[in-house]
Amino acid sequence: VGDGTGYGAEMSYTTSTPPTVATNDTTQVSASSARLTGDLTSLGTASSVTVSFEWGISSGSYPNETAGIALTATGTFYSDLSGLSAGTTYYYRAKATGDGTSYGAEKSLATGHTPDIVTVDPSRGKQGQHLTITISGSRSPSWPTF
Repeated sequence: VGDGTGYGAEMSYTTSTPPTVATNDTTQVSASSARLTGDLTSLGTASSVTVSFEWGISSGSYPNETAGIALTATGTFYSDLSGLSAGTTYYYRAKATGDGTSYGAEKSLATGHTPDIVTVDPSRGKQGQHLTITISGSRSPSWPTF
């Protein structure tokens, strides 16, 4: 505007929409492993989305991440964790990255416990013999049942 009016070139842009993901309950939990499951509910504007899980031993802190899985359609996905510590609570959430990143709600899982061995009594027998050995232990009432 001044001695006339001038206009710049027409420009356009496209907005992007991040994917959406849900964190599901774990399955196949043992003393040292668990299967984390999630649902990719929308790809947003991306044609491919990478899903994974973030996890750790403190609520709200996820220093570990599973390997990403590329998906081109919505649906259920999972990752297996191994080498977990028995009797430990872990916190996890699903993650989806496409045209942006989104996270599912935090969930937790408690790994199982191994029984405390109280006595092992092979009171008879010699080396090389086959024996029946009685192992006694206890299960804490607070341990989860799987």
